[in-house]
Amino acid sequence: MLFRMMDRLFDPPPKELRKARDKAGIRLYYESQSEDEKRSKYCSYCNFLLTCLKAFILGLLTAHILKL
Repeated sequence: MLFRMMDRLFDPPPKELRKARDKAGIRLYYESQSEDEKRSKYCSYCNFLLTCLKAFILGLLTAHILKL
């Protein structure tokens, strides 16, 4: 579910499909992407989430060290 939300945020469907509010067209848009493209997007999302998690943990550690 998280990847679907990130898909909508970072890779929205074309404006024609969004204006027509064609749910089937939007679903076909995402399903028609090649497997390599899907794998690449999945890896980039995972890397993005890992980077965010590292920054969050580093912030917690820094706050704990500085006793904020």
